[in-house]
Amino acid sequence: MFEVIDTGIGIASAEQERIFDMYYKSTDGRRLSIVGSGIGLSVSRALVEAMGGSISLSSEPGQGSCFSVKLPTEQVAAPSISTISCPELTVLLIEDVPLNAEIATALLEQRGHTVIHAETGEDAIALLETEDDIDLVLLDMQLPDMNGDQIARYMRSESHLQNIPIVVLSANVRKAEEQLTDVQVDGALAKPINTNKLDQMLARLFSPSALKLQQLSPVEPDNNDNQILDLATLQDYMQSLGPDAMKRSAQLFAQLLPGYINKMIEAAVQQHPQDFRESAHKLKGAAASVGLLWVQQQAKSLSRKQRTGKGWNGN
Repeated sequence: MFEVIDTGIGIASAEQERIFDMYYKSTDGRRLSIVGSGIGLSVSRALVEAMGGSISLSSEPGQGSCFSVKLPTEQVAAPSISTISCPELTVLLIEDVPLNAEIATALLEQRGHTVIHAETGEDAIALLETEDDIDLVLLDMQLPDMNGDQIARYMRSESHLQNIPIVVLSANVRKAEEQLTDVQVDGALAKPINTNKLDQMLARLFSPSALKLQQLSPVEPDNNDNQILDLATLQDYMQSLGPDAMKRSAQLFAQLLPGYINKMIEAAVQQHPQDFRESAHKLKGAAASVGLLWVQQQAKSLSRKQRTGKGWNGN
């Protein structure tokens, strides 16, 4: 369970059930009647209930509100996994989804590395030209202003950047590798990042002798197509980052979700399929980072429908 608390005007008891209705407007004469409740709470309840959970509200006028979200989870024993030793690195992380960036940064900093974050390709190139001590580039393939392969090609065309290892981050590693068949990269990691594979990748590139001395236990894949939560990812991050970091990630996802949904709806209304796909892609990546497999799959499905020209006008 997690809670989202505000210090706003509060909600009268008579309005508390209706507040989850889409575009509901209060009739109590307060400021709420001007802006209404929009779609955020309605969409949040639909997502939570689809995952077998519940969302409830506790509020008093003038005292703020507390929204409690309960999701069914299963407590399992964490596998015994030790981190392979690796020298401290300065890593340029090129990632535009805030939640993905936060988790990747936490994983890297936990291992003693320094992270420089760029959200766009333009920022990434500027950092590559101004930072002298970058040891590794973690490169997301889909950015708001350019594709990851453009950055990789730029780095390989510049003599002072040619020797910096590039590890691609992608939800579809095979597709990313196809885009980079003529560009030399040093590896690829699937998103959400698996900590075992991250450790092995870093050790292969920077400490191969340590990798040979240690054998990690692989995480068994879960083949349940009807699974709501990605328990393997949640277990992996819970062990590596701890419950407090995972709680912060869940709260960040709750903050980002309404914005992604609003942008998708706006793009659909205005018939802008590219904007819709970009928002769906960001939602997919953010959901994957907190183990919300069902949400991830729905966002992926919506993105594919728009890419194939289906989905507008009810098609």
